[in-house]
Amino acid sequence: MKIAELKDRLQKATLEEFIQLKQELASDMRKGVHTLFRQTERRFAHEEQQRIDFKERLAFEDEYRQQGYGRIAGVDEVGRGPLAGPVVAAAVILPDGFYHPGLTDSKQMSKAQRQAALKHLQEVAEIAIGIIEPAEIDEINIYQASKRA
Repeated sequence: MKIAELKDRLQKATLEEFIQLKQELASDMRKGVHTLFRQTERRFAHEEQQRIDFKERLAFEDEYRQQGYGRIAGVDEVGRGPLAGPVVAAAVILPDGFYHPGLTDSKQMSKAQRQAALKHLQEVAEIAIGIIEPAEIDEINIYQASKRA
């Protein structure tokens, strides 16, 4: 198998397929083959760490689900820091068993990753968005506006 073919297969491989390929090519002495295996091992380790981190971030929700709560919303807001503009808040209810690879703080994600995550969330989650305009913020203060949004 050529290195380019192996690279293509490994990019699409599941963990089980990777293990099988690695066993099949264990005696292959080409440096490029071993480099591809190391890179693929790192990718799988990174993906597993992402799953673990995601599960840890859901610990709060899991605790409440165990107590019988079925619909738990995660809420966040933007716009409290700027001197002008609205306050926008979003609430998201994820379905049981939800996972999206790489979903983390949006500031740590690329634009493409954010767009893919948004598309996935829009397909499976319940999402609500609240916007409080500057005039109302001036009337009730930024803290109250954040809670209202």
